[in-house]
Amino acid sequence: YIVCPGNHRDIDTFVHAIKMLPNIKGIVIGGDGDKPKWEHKKIDNVEFKFNIPYTEYRQFIANAKLLVFPVTKAGPLRSLGQITILHAIIFGVPVLSANMFYLKDYFSIDEIWYYKSGDAKSLADTIKLILKNKIITKLKVQRAKQSCLKKFTIEKYLDNLTSVCTK
Repeated sequence: YIVCPGNHRDIDTFVHAIKMLPNIKGIVIGGDGDKPKWEHKKIDNVEFKFNIPYTEYRQFIANAKLLVFPVTKAGPLRSLGQITILHAIIFGVPVLSANMFYLKDYFSIDEIWYYKSGDAKSLADTIKLILKNKIITKLKVQRAKQSCLKKFTIEKYLDNLTSVCTK
């Protein structure tokens, strides 16, 4: 399955893309804000889950073939859950994100996949490309994991914090 986890996601685009791919199962993991619109929807190859325990949430990510991070420019949000992306990368799961600023500061096109934000056809086409091109996808996953393990260490965090505090 392909997972779309977290709050503040562009679930509409994800669902429309998955409907174009009838042989692929999509799982949306949402929060309270998503529940009213989606909890009673019946879509053959899309399953909806809401407010699941953190360990179960991480397990869904770890077992996915692909993690999709569909976001749109929604204004200044405190956080869009980029930690979800870090979980996927550490678990060795490929990541496909909307081509927005949210992740570009963290990961390049050599490390994760991007699609045109809000465009379900672009998302569906990129999902097919990722699942078909296993060698390129595996290489991106390896690069993302190496980058993550190099950039996001406790030492780097403390160095950056010290640098900010001493300026």
